[in-house]
Amino acid sequence: MHVIVLIFAAATILEITLSIKNRMNRGKDKNIVNKPVYANLLKTYRPFAYQYLHPLYMFFFSPNESDIKSINSKMCSLTKEYFRGTGLESVGSRKLAVLLGGSSAFGWFASCDDKTITGFLNVIQDEYFFINAGVPSWNSWQELVRLINQILPLHPALVIIYDGANDINVSKDYFTKNLILPNGTPENFDKLLSITSTIKGNNKSKQSSITRKLFPNIISFFETKRYRITNENKIENTIYTAAQSYIYNHKTMYLLCQFYGIRFISIFQPILWLHKNITYNKKLYNREALWFVKFHNAVCSTKTEYERLDFSSFFESMSDQIPPVPFLSETDVGDKTIFVDEVHLYDEGNRLIANAIVNYLQKSVQNKK
Repeated sequence: MHVIVLIFAAATILEITLSIKNRMNRGKDKNIVNKPVYANLLKTYRPFAYQYLHPLYMFFFSPNESDIKSINSKMCSLTKEYFRGTGLESVGSRKLAVLLGGSSAFGWFASCDDKTITGFLNVIQDEYFFINAGVPSWNSWQELVRLINQILPLHPALVIIYDGANDINVSKDYFTKNLILPNGTPENFDKLLSITSTIKGNNKSKQSSITRKLFPNIISFFETKRYRITNENKIENTIYTAAQSYIYNHKTMYLLCQFYGIRFISIFQPILWLHKNITYNKKLYNREALWFVKFHNAVCSTKTEYERLDFSSFFESMSDQIPPVPFLSETDVGDKTIFVDEVHLYDEGNRLIANAIVNYLQKSVQNKK
């Protein structure tokens, strides 16, 4: 009896310790109060991360107009068609172009709608008018569905897909949790699955064990340890299949665009871990980089019949040292900030990407002449 009490007491102490440690880790920016710009960005964008059930996309923005109006602001806003910033009414005499992707395409952490990639694109060139169809957390499968459902009927002249990080990040997350889900499964599907294990017939949600409820951090700790010693071949296979799924989705989007006479360009987005001249935390890098590096190599080593740009380490040639990332340092977000976190860019980063896209479009026209 005394042994059981001692074990329970030790487990309780360990649970509290891990809980405190996890809270500290989640607050990577211990001095966030000294980073007012970064703190304001976090506050502004948080409501746009909320995910609502959608019959086609699995998860999307709220279907209620009032919900959208309540979170729209001068910094970030959605149109009635769920495009960021300006919608179809502003196309005018220009050719319609669409930017599809996840939160990086959406412009997560941009200081305002005009400082996103599409915002800059609409200023620095006048051939196309770009609408922003990026959605936070989306992967290439969801982008494909939106292309079919909403974008193709608009008959744009150009579609650019700007993504890469979410496809591998979600696969990594499910693998870490030891969940067997198909590659391409949207983020947070596991949470939906946990409460709707059986819809028709037995409508009882799967209950967590008492042990998991009492000691969630301990369970998570040992699950993570188990993940780290998992057979390396399983990790390699997960990365490879995630890459194949990503490539398949992009090829399908290309074929659909080709059928409709739409120009299609695929861009593998910049990712912090794929840059060598970045100020970073080496321990964090070593833990995270493996998945992104191998996924990128698997994707970009595959030949494609469509136009593809590899921007994964885009900023490498621009500076000997990219400014420190706010969430890894004492630096707040500023005019020279490129990365705000692992994948999201601030205004200057978005501007440089927009310039690169315009330069590519102009060169491709010259090469055809």
